[in-house]
This record gives sequence, C-alpha cells and structure tokens, in this order.
Amino acid sequence: MLAPRSLPGIRIDVAPPPVADALPRMDVAVFVGFAATGPLHVPVLITSAPHFLNVFGRDAPLAWDAQRQELVRAYLGAAVRGFFANGGRRCWVIRVARNEALEAVRRSLRPQEPQRAVATSNLFPVAGVASNPEPDTSPASGASGDGVPDSSCSKDAQNLAATR
Repeated sequence: MLAPRSLPGIRIDVAPPPVADALPRMDVAVFVGFAATGPLHVPVLITSAPHFLNVFGRDAPLAWDAQRQELVRAYLGAAVRGFFANGGRRCWVIRVARNEALEAVRRSLRPQEPQRAVATSNLFPVAGVASNPEPDTSPASGASGDGVPDSSCSKDAQNLAATR
C-alpha cells in the first residue's frame, strides 16, 4: 500500500469548530406585589436588596390587625430580600396597585357587573387569619367593596406607619 503523498511547503490543518457562546441565563425571577413607592405596573430590574430599597422604599403598610395589635405590611420587600439572601443575583419587580386609569378601563369593560373576590374558606390555615365571606367595605378598610385592594392603605395603617 502506498503512503499518501504530500507536497513540499503545503500543510492542511482542519480547524476545530468555534466554541459556542455561553447560554443566556434561564433562571429569571419575577416578583409582583405591593410596595410603598416606585413605578406602577412596570417591570424594574433589581440587582440587590439595597437597590430594591432605593427604588421601592420600605415595606408598604396594608392594614391594622386589631387582634394582634400590629401593622400588617406587604410581603414584596421581604420576598425580594430573601431572594438576595439566598444567593439570587438579579430579579424583576413589578409594583401593582389600583389607580384611576385602571379603574376607568375596568368600568368600561363591564359597567353593569361589579367585580368581587370573596374568600369562603382557608385552604391553608394561618394563625390569626380567618376567611370572611363578607369583606369589610368601610372607607377605613382601604377597599371599595369590589374585592380589589386600593393603592393606598387605611388611615389607621398610615398613621401607625408614620409613627414607627
């Protein structure tokens, strides 16, 4: 058998295939909830717990728990702080609340049918939390009677938050 012949001064090298670029991150965390300040209904990239505090402020006061005699605050800030405490590097946060523009759209969609959400039972009981088939619609409750939370909390909760 004859050996393959090579020409003098010519060398053929086969280049290895190019290394693929690193894949983009696929673990995207998104938190949606109530916050004291910040842009409404817009996703905001957050890279640390202090960054969240600068953009969205402290935990938003929601209501006064008469049974425990304490202010109930939103859980959005605690969830984001926990995310970063457990090694998270970046997340998206969307602050939601009722505002006049959304109310106008909601009323135009179904003006004759009031929207209402009512809890009839606790599937996952929590100490001190009971379901209430008739929601509190008094002006101090922060609800307008249709089951949708307002962007502002009750006056008692605001006053208590200001003193702490």
